[in-house]
Amino acid sequence: MKCLGLLLLGCVRHQRLYTEHFASLPGVRIVAVADEPDIPAWMHEVNQEFADRYAVPYLRDVAAALQRPDVAMVSVCSEPTRHASLATQAAHAGKHIWVDKPMVTTVADADTLIAAVDAAAVKLSYVHRLYSPALQDARRRLDRGEIGLPQALHLSFVSTGSVTSGAVEDFQLVVDPGLSGGGEFMNFLGYPVDTVRYLTGQEVTRVYASAGTYFFAPHREHGVEDFGMVFLTLEKGIIATIVVGRSPTPNHPTGGDYTLRLHGTAGTLIVDENHPVVTIHAEPPARSAHSLSEAIIAPLVEEFVARVREDRQPLRTMRDGRVVIGVIEAAYRSLASGQVELVPRSEAP
Repeated sequence: MKCLGLLLLGCVRHQRLYTEHFASLPGVRIVAVADEPDIPAWMHEVNQEFADRYAVPYLRDVAAALQRPDVAMVSVCSEPTRHASLATQAAHAGKHIWVDKPMVTTVADADTLIAAVDAAAVKLSYVHRLYSPALQDARRRLDRGEIGLPQALHLSFVSTGSVTSGAVEDFQLVVDPGLSGGGEFMNFLGYPVDTVRYLTGQEVTRVYASAGTYFFAPHREHGVEDFGMVFLTLEKGIIATIVVGRSPTPNHPTGGDYTLRLHGTAGTLIVDENHPVVTIHAEPPARSAHSLSEAIIAPLVEEFVARVREDRQPLRTMRDGRVVIGVIEAAYRSLASGQVELVPRSEAP
């Protein structure tokens, strides 16, 4: 088996989790850490800690690191507003790309990245939750027609606890728009939007959003939302509502409220990732239990590496990421206008 060298581009936010899974795979070797020279000192310190942990060099020169012949893949896990730049540089260097969520923070950046990835003929995937065992079960049941055709969905994706609780190295990575690209819509909305698209097979055409800063001072100080609701209209008249954000619920047993109700023409499907279970209210009724959703990262990493080896596209590519950021941009436009906003059909090649 050919060894695939992995370069870590930025090591903040969730890189520790991703790297542990990459390092556990046979035929994958972490070869270096790299980042740009003008990042804050604390980011350099975190990057150096990763380099020391894996006994690899830390290079403060991204271009030089990408020229290393032992680098086949990169894991981009900087602050979100640099995801696009680092990923695009990696594509220009002919490297396969794994990107933390959100893939990018603007549609314009998505278009630039798509062009670079297409030109280099490399693979790109980003972090999503579609390999959750409960969601995979729900998709199989939908494909079997157990509740008929999907008509309406309600999703809740609410993380519990403050951004200052230590989940990320610096809460500014979530609330400072210069680093995060937005508030909790930018941070979390991509997950339920991708879920709606995956389960229905339809694209979002219209968005209405309402949100505010209800709970947390850091969000208020930076003028970004911590909680909100998004109303979606999809092709074929399907509708969806999404509650998304962060709430002050200390000691929550699963770290958040992650639920889905999907109403079809012949029944209702309920996914509760807090337990997690899938329940079918139809003829015949059904119920199945699954492992907790923390298991979703391992199959994501395994799929990405396998697709690189097989020269096949992963479940989610840069074009899906472009669609998702298009919906998020429409939600922010709706917050500003107070009106329903259209989601332009993706024109990326």
